[in-house]
Amino acid sequence: MIFNCFTALDSNGPGDKFANKSLEEAIKSVDEAIKRSIEKMFRSSQPKTPSDLLTLFRFPSPQAREIARSAEIFERTIQLIHDHVEQQGLINITVNRYNTNLVNCYI
Repeated sequence: MIFNCFTALDSNGPGDKFANKSLEEAIKSVDEAIKRSIEKMFRSSQPKTPSDLLTLFRFPSPQAREIARSAEIFERTIQLIHDHVEQQGLINITVNRYNTNLVNCYI
C-alpha cells in the first residue's frame, strides 16, 4: 500500500510562505476533484452509456490513484506557487523562469 504525506515546510526560507499556502490549496483542490469524479462515476448503480461502462473499466487501482494524486498535488502546487509569487509582484516569473531560490527543497 502506498501512503503519501504532504506537510508544510517549517522554516523561514524566502519562498516558504508561498509553498505552504500553495501546498494546502493544492491538496484541497485535488482531493475535491477526486471526490467529485468518484461521486459522478458511481452515482447510479448501472452505467447509462457505453462511455460510462468504459470509464468504470478504466477506473484505476488504489495504488494508481495515490500515484496520480501525488503527481496532481505536485503539479498544482508548482502552478499555485507561480501564481502567488506573480500576484505579489516580487519578481517577473516569466523572465526569471528557472529561479530555484523561490522554494526550499528538502529531501
